Amino acid sequence: MDIDTAWPDPTKTAEENNLIYVERMPGIIQHGHDILTMEQWREYFARLEGPEGCDFQESPTLTWKCGGGMDKSLSEAILRKMGLDENIVSDVLETVESLGGGCDCEILFNAAERIDP
Repeated sequence: MDIDTAWPDPTKTAEENNLIYVERMPGIIQHGHDILTMEQWREYFARLEGPEGCDFQESPTLTWKCGGGMDKSLSEAILRKMGLDENIVSDVLETVESLGGGCDCEILFNAAERIDP
């Protein structure tokens, strides 16, 4: 592939380049579609924070579940339970990772605020 065709043409609009700028996620460009609605993002984050996800507890110190490293197995399970297809699940996990969400808890600590400030 010619390098010039790999990047958007700066002389064309976003629509002409088949790009959509997602205003609620500054700095992220999604090719062709939004990944999730804001309602779906909020549902995902709420479920990841709750008992089926990291299960944050304060008693007397803050504790939670997370595999650490690059483990997003809780997220993956939640997204599948939400009825999302494999391509969307993959896009979501790539997006949160690009925003500092290497593992499930880091998604909440780093990525969630950038997606839904």
